[in-house]
Order: sequence, then C-alpha cells, then structure tokens
Amino acid sequence: MNAKTKYTLAAAAVGWTFLASQWSGRGCDFVPQAYALVLSHGMPASSEGCKAEQDGPQYTDKYQR
Repeated sequence: MNAKTKYTLAAAAVGWTFLASQWSGRGCDFVPQAYALVLSHGMPASSEGCKAEQDGPQYTDKYQR
C-alpha cells in the first residue's frame, strides 16, 4: 500500500468518525449504531436521531431533544 492510499484511508476514517459523532450527539450509540447510520443515512437531518427504547436507542425521523 503506497503513502497516498494510506492518507486517503486515514482521511476517510476521520470523516466517517466526524459524521458518526453527529449521530452520537443525537442519542445514538457511537459504536456500531452511529457508524452504520452514516452509511445508511449520511449526515443527520434536523429531524433525525435516536430515541431511548427498552432495547437501546432506535433511529427515528421525528427526533426531538
């Protein structure tokens, strides 16, 4: 693996972590839920987040703080 590929992978990991932290700030578990939501939804819209459920946080498109 060359240096350019390593830097690209590192930048992608940093970007993915940043976006996952946006979901984490909306009540979602950081690992693995927030990372999976980045893949399925991208950055959260103002109405998206997670609500507390008995089985743990669940995605909702009607998020309220």
